[in-house]
Amino acid sequence: MRNGDQVVTVRNGEQNANTGKVVAMASQKCTVTIGGLGDPAEHVVTVEGDTLYEAAVRGWKALREGRWSGDDASGTGVLVVTVQPPPVVHRVKVTDLRAWLDGGGKSPADRMHRQRLKALLEDGK
Repeated sequence: MRNGDQVVTVRNGEQNANTGKVVAMASQKCTVTIGGLGDPAEHVVTVEGDTLYEAAVRGWKALREGRWSGDDASGTGVLVVTVQPPPVVHRVKVTDLRAWLDGGGKSPADRMHRQRLKALLEDGK
């Protein structure tokens, strides 16, 4: 890791472990990295997102479409989301991202957000 990078691991939903609040941000440039499972290379793409999971979905989708992500595109890897600048790194298990997308949501706005991101991942719209 570079000096000044902060690592946040998200395990059970799109939450900040310290506050329990949704990790939201203004639309920011992020790099999304995947690699390691059966593939000696790491693959990186730059996307924009309003939330951690939106950036993860956009990056995962771009990497899958590029066919450079090997076995990790199947959904068993870990996506590393680095928010620029300053760099803040988040690691999101693809299985956790899928579970969050398939979850019901706690409010109408949360359900709409999940549905929009799931449609983005599936359709590209």
